[in-house]
Amino acid sequence: MKLKKLPLCLSACLSLMALQTVSAHTNQLTLESVTKDVTYLASDELKGRASFSPGIEQAASYIAQRYNEIGLVPMTSKNLNKNASFKQSFNVHSITPNS
Repeated sequence: MKLKKLPLCLSACLSLMALQTVSAHTNQLTLESVTKDVTYLASDELKGRASFSPGIEQAASYIAQRYNEIGLVPMTSKNLNKNASFKQSFNVHSITPNS
């Protein structure tokens, strides 16, 4: 019987720790801060945030900064750069038909 209770207790403790972590971060998110974020990201300053534009780079930097401010941590992986970041890079290829 004791062996069955241990995993349940461990599971409950981990869940409580996770909720505590989430609530600590959500306390930093207010209606005012979210409104400020959305207003900036939708502003004319970013000029529509078109792909491959300076505006999209500004938006990405702003979002990464805000993630850091509220305590989020970038995911690390063997396949990712050891200097983990919220920004991800990718290659874009253009295919043009011969005729």
